Amino acid sequence: MFRRGQIVEVTFLDHVQGDAKPLAIVAFGRLLAIDKTSLTIASWTYADRAIHEDPTDGALTCFTILRSTVQSLRRLEPTPPKPTASKTRHG
Repeated sequence: MFRRGQIVEVTFLDHVQGDAKPLAIVAFGRLLAIDKTSLTIASWTYADRAIHEDPTDGALTCFTILRSTVQSLRRLEPTPPKPTASKTRHG
């Protein structure tokens, strides 16, 4: 189940001018919307999650992809931070 806010990888077929067949393209981003016909991801968006993400906002870079062209859609997990050596003060 996919939901708004998840980071996803989408592989989809895109049209190509002057070629006989579409090409598989991959896009990564934060899922802004998903319904029966399309999904919208933002590949360039605000770090502050409290700011409403509107695909028509000129500060965002968004892609709306038709679901009929999607070959695969997978959720990407954030990499947990590496543990750091804790420094203690002795003495």
